[in-house]
Amino acid sequence: MINVLLEPLKLEDAHELLSFEKENKDYFERFVPSRGADFYDNYSFMHRMDNLMKEQKDGIGIYYLIKDNHGNILGRINVAEFDRESGHGILGYRIGKLYIKSGIASKALQMLLDNAVTLGIHSLSAQTTIENKGSQKVLLRNGFVEDSSVEKYKVSFNDTTDDLITYRWMR
Repeated sequence: MINVLLEPLKLEDAHELLSFEKENKDYFERFVPSRGADFYDNYSFMHRMDNLMKEQKDGIGIYYLIKDNHGNILGRINVAEFDRESGHGILGYRIGKLYIKSGIASKALQMLLDNAVTLGIHSLSAQTTIENKGSQKVLLRNGFVEDSSVEKYKVSFNDTTDDLITYRWMR
């Protein structure tokens, strides 16, 4: 198995991260709506990175790159819309196409949750489409449960419609 490291997102990672996003664009868009052409423009991407760095500094976002021992980006894992008072945020992650089905997502999520106390995380919510069985398994393996208080609802992208399932984790 590939050794997995979580590194806080840094502005210095922007060029390599943009390459990673471009390389995996078609793969990612099979599971989530497109981020639009502007997302892959260098200027727009750098502006977005500046915003993420500000969110991270302000404590409303927790952003990590998932890397191997050689510093290669394998994926990302994030806690967005983080409320420091309640300790709740929205989990998101993505693993590059070359690294799927290798346990990286589960390991990265486990590492994030192992640091939940230090990060001030008390609860997380996450969503996945009903068709994304791999993501569902990652969440369930790491102690998330389907949140039955949130009704499934439809999301449309790439000329398809799918149900979204909400999961919740609590420390």
